Amino acid sequence: MSRLGRHLFTGEITTIGSDHCCYDLEQKHSRREDVRAMPNGLPGVETRLPMIFSEYVVGQGLPVTRFVELTAANPARANGIFPRKGTLLPGADADIAIWDATAQWTVTSADCTWPLTTRPTKGSPRPAGPPP
Repeated sequence: MSRLGRHLFTGEITTIGSDHCCYDLEQKHSRREDVRAMPNGLPGVETRLPMIFSEYVVGQGLPVTRFVELTAANPARANGIFPRKGTLLPGADADIAIWDATAQWTVTSADCTWPLTTRPTKGSPRPAGPPP
């Protein structure tokens, strides 16, 4: 995480995305003899942004405007959907989230959409983000 964070602050990383895939352990283990054939990705689309916000905005002082660039505006630009997405301008889709930087809770299975047997962030403190 420290290497990632350094590049978020310098501008060397321009977007934050996810390879979210909701494969359970049984599905991953069915192909464990060959990682090239194993279903890839990790579950956790619900916790990705709160974990990044907690670590870098709350924990390390990344400006909120930079967080928005990394997670909304720049991915929209990269995918050719800016300014319809990724900004709050007249005529754009109004996709917004309200964050509480003082909230504190722990990631549980109940926070997640998919009922999986493994979750890389389960049990992690989640000190900021949208309320559960």
